[in-house]
Amino acid sequence: MLKVSFTMQHLKTLLKTLLRQQTAKLTYRQGLGYAQRQLYKKAIAAFSQAIAQGHPRPAQALLRRGISRIDIQDKEGAIADFDAVIHIERAELDLPTKQHTSACFLLSQAFFYKGKLHKQ
Repeated sequence: MLKVSFTMQHLKTLLKTLLRQQTAKLTYRQGLGYAQRQLYKKAIAAFSQAIAQGHPRPAQALLRRGISRIDIQDKEGAIADFDAVIHIERAELDLPTKQHTSACFLLSQAFFYKGKLHKQ
């Protein structure tokens, strides 16, 4: 039988991390709503905040922020976001996790949008 021992400090740290991640996910969803309503500057701010809050999948927020930056003609910012997605998700492919499908999907989207911007 595996015995797990948590101190009160460990529990507090765990709860703070979970709360931070849930807050970041909520902020990310808020950004999706803004982008859907074509409020791109607000979407960018929300995605940036979700990243700063510790979103568990920052590449998702970076990708969406990059797409929103395309919509406000911020080509350099969008390319920087897509480059960050590529860097993060390539590293994800090297890890022994089950996130490979997600990493490949995000990588393909980042390369697609980055290529689209270079054609402009």
